[in-house]
Amino acid sequence: MKKYDYYRAAGRQTARRQTNRKKFSLSFLKPIFLLCLLLGICFGVHWVAKRAYEGWTASRLGTWKPKAVSVSGADGILTKEIQVFVQPKVAQPFAVSDAVALQQQLINKYPQLREVRVKRGLFSGNLNISLKRRVPIAKLQGSAHEAQFIDEDGTLYAEPNADPMRTLAAVKIEGEMPAKLEKSWISFIQQSAKNKLAADTFVFHIDSKYVDAYLTDGTIIHFGTVNPLREKLRRASQIVAHQARVHPSEKSKPYSLDFTYFENGKVFLRQNAR
Repeated sequence: MKKYDYYRAAGRQTARRQTNRKKFSLSFLKPIFLLCLLLGICFGVHWVAKRAYEGWTASRLGTWKPKAVSVSGADGILTKEIQVFVQPKVAQPFAVSDAVALQQQLINKYPQLREVRVKRGLFSGNLNISLKRRVPIAKLQGSAHEAQFIDEDGTLYAEPNADPMRTLAAVKIEGEMPAKLEKSWISFIQQSAKNKLAADTFVFHIDSKYVDAYLTDGTIIHFGTVNPLREKLRRASQIVAHQARVHPSEKSKPYSLDFTYFENGKVFLRQNAR
């Protein structure tokens, strides 16, 4: 019995010594691991700080030189044109003032761009140019050379490489051509699309602020002034839909709607002469 107890105690001591060795090895390796981790963090911070200081110094002194040009937010044709236009600035000193000047140059050269941002990639070495194109809501009818469009903020601009498959309402402006349309005109175009009024051409009389709509079947709608906008468009859509239901086969008999006295609750419908 005593002999068995002796071996049992010796086994416990052996197991305890092995456990202590494992704890000692782990406690010995843990500081080394933490030291290596700390050195790695210090090295990374030093590298980032060095690159940041070099980039900041170059930007302050105006000695930063772009290695390449990166353009985003445009299609292939426009991207290639801008890259060719900006290419002479590669490997040349490019300061913050140069970036501001380049932004204005691109806006003046490409009116279809709504926003241009030029940033210097101090770490990558790229000259980053991000673009936002204008979104057309209508096409200006009667332009002499380039396709003219109306932006959602009322700006009239040219689009040399317009998409021929895009379907937009045509707008004809009677009177002096403005540089920018008022918000009421833009709201009229947008609300007519929401009311599904399929107009072939809108005629804006700038001086009198009257609107005429010419539908594809020859129907003419004289809206008068653009106000009250939504109610006139809603009523016109109802009348057009009613006429299509009542006379589905008489597409060759266009009519006219006159909203001149709409404020008094009257809309005149007349049959157009053939």
